[in-house]
Amino acid sequence: MTDKVRFENHFGKDILILDFSGGPAVLSQTMKEARKLIDQQPPRSLRIMTDAREGSWDTKVLAELKQFTKQDEPFVLASAVVGINGLKKILLIAVERFSGRTFQAFDTPEEAFEWLVKQ
Repeated sequence: MTDKVRFENHFGKDILILDFSGGPAVLSQTMKEARKLIDQQPPRSLRIMTDAREGSWDTKVLAELKQFTKQDEPFVLASAVVGINGLKKILLIAVERFSGRTFQAFDTPEEAFEWLVKQ
């Protein structure tokens, strides 16, 4: 695990943090890193908080993100995302439709953690 892909304990629950800050090459690498960790988890066990506040997406990253989230589906209990505004909202809708998953959007990580621990 690295700083971009890590578990943190909040209120007694382990939450997988995905730090999607950086440009497309960094996001692509972060998804590869996360894939290795996620694939080792039990089904429906993960609470994931994705921090997209400082990330920049292009069409290649969007395609990778769609595949990434679709492959995660069997492992995820709940997903929260922080930093979704403007064009990212439209891209998130596309990712949700493709992957069949739902992401709860929050303004701050604290709000996301509070919601995730209740799931």
